[in-house]
Amino acid sequence: MALPRVLSATAESATRIVVQFDQAMNEDVELTDIANYSVSPSIPDFENATVSVLTNSSVAIDLSINMLSREQYVVTVSQNITSAGLQVLDFQYLSAVFLGIGDNPQISAASALTNSTIQVTFSEPMRLLELSNSNNFFVASRDTGRKVAVTSSSPILDGDGYYRSTVLGIANTSKMTNGGLHILEARSLYDIVGNGGQTASGSFVGMADLPRVLSCEVFEEERQLRVVFDSPMSPIWAVAAGAYEIESDQPGVPSGFYDKAVLSEDQTAVTLDISELRIGAPYDVIATSVVRDEFGNLVDSEYNSSSFTGVGSVPVLTRAVAVGQNRMDLVFSEPIRDNAQSRDVSRYTADGGLSFLTVLAVDGDTVKLTTTDQTPGQNYTVTVT
Repeated sequence: MALPRVLSATAESATRIVVQFDQAMNEDVELTDIANYSVSPSIPDFENATVSVLTNSSVAIDLSINMLSREQYVVTVSQNITSAGLQVLDFQYLSAVFLGIGDNPQISAASALTNSTIQVTFSEPMRLLELSNSNNFFVASRDTGRKVAVTSSSPILDGDGYYRSTVLGIANTSKMTNGGLHILEARSLYDIVGNGGQTASGSFVGMADLPRVLSCEVFEEERQLRVVFDSPMSPIWAVAAGAYEIESDQPGVPSGFYDKAVLSEDQTAVTLDISELRIGAPYDVIATSVVRDEFGNLVDSEYNSSSFTGVGSVPVLTRAVAVGQNRMDLVFSEPIRDNAQSRDVSRYTADGGLSFLTVLAVDGDTVKLTTTDQTPGQNYTVTVT
């Protein structure tokens, strides 16, 4: 009877080689011992591959690492393997040639470890040279489109001696969007047998320190309020309508408002043109949920406000105009609030025996009052308290 031969070898997938014999083989431990098989060119970790019986005349070799795509391999079987009739393999037919199948490495996992590091894991052991190059990685926020600057790549050595993961470091001047989805691309990377060169994509949820309000400063003469942040803010959201609230917790003190917001050149401060405030009253300026930094992060809700003391100008009586023997208009330097205080006639006094009787109206910057009879040609000095 003819000696058994290796009939063929075929790459069934990137990690499986099927070896076909020309007759039934002896299914003892030798047939499934990987030590009785070799492959050239060598495939990393081949010694840890497993062999299983498919049929009485074929076996499958399952690899832990991909073959190289389109590589011509030769598999060789030891003569320790015998046929079902216990005949050794014909030494002239111990080998077979096959064409390798290889998969391009893919990103199998990605996650933000901290607000400045991202771990990326690949489906295959990677070549160290390209894996160590931070220029081969691209990261951007899906929400804002803003690129996250990657400045370092630190490969992680696995327990089996291969590099499947790396930790990317982010520049100090860059930031992820906290809780936002990020797109990750790995370019020009190869696994250890040479598969790759194409872009592998993945995604992860970002982590970031949220921006904070550090302080505020009020400028009385300009009637402005400067709000200072700990990091650069968005030129759109930091000056948007409704971005800030000016509140006081003192009873009876009305809220302030602003009608213009300007971001500083370094994007870390916003100057608000504010309304007149109650002099000496306590106020808080609050950055609302509208405000974001330049990477799309909302202001930390625990640090979104700063306190200050209200400033303003006291209305000045600029002139008093007699409009009749029993009428007088008092004109002030700015509009007067129409309330119980401005209508309290006891706050208005005059010399020369003249008395104010009633407040008829508070109209803009003018308070209209009735008086006792005025003496024609006499000058009066009016005092407002």
